[in-house]
Amino acid sequence: MTRARMCALIIVLVAVAAACSSSDKSASAPDTTMVPPTTLAPNQARVAVSGTATLDGAPFDAEFLGAVVRRNGLVTPCQYALPPINNGRFEIPVMAEVEAAGCGVPGAEILLWTFAKQKQYFSSKAVAWPADGRTATFDPTFSSAKPNGDIDPRTEIAAEVFENAGTQLGDGTRVEAYIGDTLCGVATVRTSGDFTGVSLSVVGPDSIAGCTRNATIHFRVDGRQAVTTAVNRFRAYRSLEITMP
Repeated sequence: MTRARMCALIIVLVAVAAACSSSDKSASAPDTTMVPPTTLAPNQARVAVSGTATLDGAPFDAEFLGAVVRRNGLVTPCQYALPPINNGRFEIPVMAEVEAAGCGVPGAEILLWTFAKQKQYFSSKAVAWPADGRTATFDPTFSSAKPNGDIDPRTEIAAEVFENAGTQLGDGTRVEAYIGDTLCGVATVRTSGDFTGVSLSVVGPDSIAGCTRNATIHFRVDGRQAVTTAVNRFRAYRSLEITMP
């Protein structure tokens, strides 16, 4: 996989243009728009997940490691940074709900993803968001035979959000994806490097009944209906613009 193609995929999945920017900012640098963890209660703060990862049974190296949080069938990209995997070893910070909509709370699960051997892999199992405390230990396994691991089919959307006059909506804006009256995706606008926008996963009926494949997706921005629509086609939208009426 070329560097350019990998960067495009990463932007779709996690809305981190910093990984592909011409600036000197590292891909693992934190998004400074997020709430500092020291201001949060232990059961609200982001969690540091660490452990040893294996691919096809062996420790491996990878340039990027990301995380999604799964709650009540919804899946949201929630990594605070994109650290590497070195001989299997890793530590990744994962954001809490108080920092970004759809992210961690007690009762949620964390799944990890990475790129290796020119493919994307999701972990075969999830780890529970800790009920109390700021750390979790997890030894994820990735498989070439089952690259999707324990995650169901979904549509990945990287989007910027605008008022009808062209003003871009910034950090903290809540974006929801609906199919009919069913909530199928939620995330928060974030700034990462040169990109201010939302990375949104819209799940399918295997995750939530009513999130129909090939159905029309309607967006709500801070509770307001957007003009823009999309299709739950289980493929990526790399540069969608969500516009308000």
